[in-house]
Amino acid sequence: MTNPQIITIEISAWDCGLHLRLSPQSMPKEMRLQGGLLLSCGIEIRGVVLEPETSQPRPIRIWLQPLVPEPERGVIEPDDCGRVLLNGGELQATLLLPQAAFQTSLSCLAATWRFLEIEASNGQEGEWVISAYSFSTTRRPTANEPSA
Repeated sequence: MTNPQIITIEISAWDCGLHLRLSPQSMPKEMRLQGGLLLSCGIEIRGVVLEPETSQPRPIRIWLQPLVPEPERGVIEPDDCGRVLLNGGELQATLLLPQAAFQTSLSCLAATWRFLEIEASNGQEGEWVISAYSFSTTRRPTANEPSA
């Protein structure tokens, strides 16, 4: 892996989706909702990469995926905070979000958050491993900009 790079994104839109369907028979009963349903929800964010600068603004799609504890393992201990990848010319990212922070994140996205900063290192070809991320109301100054 290479040294971490900071990716600054201006959030332009977001949506929260909820999906409910019958769970497959192969899914253990303890993982099913009310015995036979599969529930998933997530937040999709659309934005523009501001840093690192490119000649053209680069759009990005981001999914905030809640971490749901697995009954047989308890707490999930991920190796990273998500991934960024280039998929068919489109920049995409998945950010892992603790389930307990999901509702607060929805409220803050609706009310105040306008920027996302991702710290990522080069992983496999075409993929970056996210080691940290943070949302904010204001953009942090870059090395070339004076702080306000």
